[in-house]
Amino acid sequence: MTMVSGKFEKTWHDRYERWAITHEAEHFIAGWSEKGLSRRLALVLRALSTAGLKPRSTILDLGAGPGTYTRAVTALGHECLGLDYSKKVLQVAKTKHPQGAYIQGEAYHLPFRSMIFDGVICVGVLQSLQSIDEALREAHRVLQPAGFLFLEGLN
Repeated sequence: MTMVSGKFEKTWHDRYERWAITHEAEHFIAGWSEKGLSRRLALVLRALSTAGLKPRSTILDLGAGPGTYTRAVTALGHECLGLDYSKKVLQVAKTKHPQGAYIQGEAYHLPFRSMIFDGVICVGVLQSLQSIDEALREAHRVLQPAGFLFLEGLN
Protein backbone atom coordinates (compact mmCIF):
# COMPACT_ATOMS: atom_id res chain seq x y z
CA MET A 1 0.00 0.00 0.00
CA THR A 2 1.35 3.38 -0.94
CA MET A 3 0.49 6.54 0.92
CA VAL A 4 1.26 9.80 -0.83
CA SER A 5 0.87 12.78 1.49
CA GLY A 6 0.23 15.79 -0.68
CA LYS A 7 1.01 17.28 -4.05
CA PHE A 8 4.76 17.44 -3.40
CA GLU A 9 5.07 13.69 -2.84
CA LYS A 10 2.60 12.88 -5.61
CA THR A 11 4.82 14.73 -8.10
CA TRP A 12 7.85 12.68 -7.02
CA HIS A 13 5.85 9.45 -6.95
CA ASP A 14 4.47 9.95 -10.46
CA ARG A 15 7.92 10.84 -11.81
CA TYR A 16 9.50 7.78 -10.21
CA GLU A 17 6.79 5.44 -11.51
CA ARG A 18 7.30 6.86 -15.00
CA TRP A 19 11.08 6.37 -14.81
CA ALA A 20 10.55 2.72 -13.82
CA ILE A 21 8.75 1.92 -17.06
CA THR A 22 10.61 4.23 -19.46
CA HIS A 23 14.23 3.46 -18.50
CA GLU A 24 16.30 0.31 -18.31
CA ALA A 25 19.50 1.79 -16.88
CA GLU A 26 19.51 1.92 -13.08
CA HIS A 27 20.95 5.40 -12.87
CA PHE A 28 18.06 6.79 -14.94
CA ILE A 29 15.46 4.94 -12.84
CA ALA A 30 17.08 6.33 -9.69
CA GLY A 31 17.22 9.81 -11.21
CA TRP A 32 21.00 10.12 -11.24
CA SER A 33 23.67 10.31 -13.90
CA GLU A 34 25.70 7.13 -14.34
CA LYS A 35 28.68 8.81 -12.67
CA GLY A 36 26.48 10.15 -9.86
CA LEU A 37 25.10 6.72 -9.05
CA SER A 38 28.58 5.21 -9.15
CA ARG A 39 29.86 7.88 -6.73
CA ARG A 40 26.97 7.35 -4.33
CA LEU A 41 27.47 3.60 -4.38
CA ALA A 42 31.19 4.00 -3.62
CA LEU A 43 30.34 6.38 -0.77
CA VAL A 44 27.85 3.93 0.76
CA LEU A 45 30.27 1.02 0.48
CA ARG A 46 33.10 3.07 2.02
CA ALA A 47 30.84 4.12 4.90
CA LEU A 48 29.73 0.53 5.48
CA SER A 49 33.34 -0.64 5.57
CA THR A 50 34.06 1.74 8.46
CA ALA A 51 30.80 1.17 10.36
CA GLY A 52 32.07 -1.74 12.46
CA LEU A 53 29.30 -4.05 11.26
CA LYS A 54 29.64 -7.74 11.98
CA PRO A 55 29.55 -10.24 9.12
CA ARG A 56 26.00 -11.07 8.04
CA SER A 57 24.57 -7.93 9.65
CA THR A 58 20.97 -7.13 8.76
CA ILE A 59 20.67 -3.97 6.69
CA LEU A 60 17.56 -2.16 5.45
CA ASP A 61 17.90 -0.36 2.14
CA LEU A 62 15.15 2.19 2.63
CA GLY A 63 14.09 3.43 -0.78
CA ALA A 64 15.84 0.60 -2.60
CA GLY A 65 14.76 1.61 -6.08
CA PRO A 66 16.13 -0.79 -8.70
CA GLY A 67 18.23 -2.56 -6.06
CA THR A 68 21.67 -1.09 -6.72
CA TYR A 69 22.62 -0.77 -3.03
CA THR A 70 20.74 -3.89 -1.94
CA ARG A 71 22.77 -6.01 -4.37
CA ALA A 72 26.07 -4.39 -3.39
CA VAL A 73 25.46 -4.76 0.35
CA THR A 74 24.38 -8.38 -0.12
CA ALA A 75 27.57 -9.02 -2.10
CA LEU A 76 29.54 -7.84 0.95
CA GLY A 77 28.03 -10.74 2.90
CA HIS A 78 25.31 -8.87 4.77
CA GLU A 79 21.62 -9.69 4.79
CA CYS A 80 20.10 -6.72 3.01
CA LEU A 81 16.40 -6.12 2.53
CA GLY A 82 15.38 -3.58 -0.09
CA LEU A 83 12.18 -1.63 0.60
CA ASP A 84 10.53 0.74 -1.85
CA TYR A 85 7.03 2.14 -2.31
CA SER A 86 7.05 1.53 -6.05
CA LYS A 87 5.88 -1.89 -7.14
CA LYS A 88 7.13 -1.16 -10.67
CA VAL A 89 10.64 -0.31 -9.50
CA LEU A 90 10.75 -3.36 -7.25
CA GLN A 91 9.91 -5.52 -10.26
CA VAL A 92 13.03 -4.10 -11.93
CA ALA A 93 15.07 -4.85 -8.79
CA LYS A 94 13.79 -8.44 -8.66
CA THR A 95 14.59 -8.93 -12.34
CA LYS A 96 18.18 -7.79 -11.75
CA HIS A 97 18.52 -9.73 -8.47
CA PRO A 98 16.03 -12.65 -8.42
CA GLN A 99 17.45 -14.10 -5.20
CA GLY A 100 17.35 -10.71 -3.46
CA ALA A 101 14.95 -9.79 -0.70
CA TYR A 102 12.62 -6.94 -1.64
CA ILE A 103 9.40 -5.70 -0.11
CA GLN A 104 6.94 -2.97 -0.96
CA GLY A 105 6.37 -0.45 1.80
CA GLU A 106 6.91 3.14 2.69
CA ALA A 107 9.17 5.17 4.92
CA TYR A 108 6.41 6.49 7.18
CA HIS A 109 5.15 3.08 8.27
CA LEU A 110 7.91 0.49 8.05
CA PRO A 111 6.44 -3.02 8.26
CA PHE A 112 8.98 -4.30 10.78
CA ARG A 113 9.39 -4.84 14.50
CA SER A 114 11.35 -2.24 16.41
CA MET A 115 15.13 -2.61 16.72
CA ILE A 116 15.45 -5.33 14.05
CA PHE A 117 18.19 -3.92 11.76
CA ASP A 118 21.90 -3.47 12.42
CA GLY A 119 21.96 -0.76 9.78
CA VAL A 120 19.71 1.38 7.62
CA ILE A 121 20.84 3.04 4.40
CA CYS A 122 18.65 5.64 2.76
CA VAL A 123 20.04 7.22 -0.40
CA GLY A 124 18.22 9.80 -2.49
CA VAL A 125 14.90 9.46 -0.70
CA LEU A 126 14.59 12.31 1.80
CA GLN A 127 14.21 15.02 -0.83
CA SER A 128 11.03 13.36 -2.08
CA LEU A 129 9.31 13.20 1.31
CA GLN A 130 6.86 15.68 2.76
CA SER A 131 7.47 14.57 6.37
CA ILE A 132 11.17 13.82 6.73
CA ASP A 133 10.97 13.78 10.54
CA GLU A 134 8.34 11.05 10.45
CA ALA A 135 10.45 8.89 8.12
CA LEU A 136 13.54 9.40 10.30
CA ARG A 137 11.59 8.38 13.41
CA GLU A 138 10.62 5.15 11.64
CA ALA A 139 14.20 4.48 10.53
CA HIS A 140 15.35 5.04 14.12
CA ARG A 141 12.59 2.76 15.45
CA VAL A 142 13.71 -0.24 13.37
CA LEU A 143 17.42 0.36 14.04
CA GLN A 144 19.11 -1.51 16.87
CA PRO A 145 20.75 0.58 19.61
CA ALA A 146 24.11 1.84 18.35
CA GLY A 147 23.09 0.76 14.85
CA PHE A 148 24.43 2.29 11.65
CA LEU A 149 22.34 4.91 9.84
CA PHE A 150 23.49 6.25 6.48
CA LEU A 151 21.46 9.10 4.98
CA GLU A 152 22.10 10.90 1.71
CA GLY A 153 19.83 13.26 -0.14
CA LEU A 154 19.70 16.24 -2.39
CA ASN A 155 19.58 19.67 -0.84
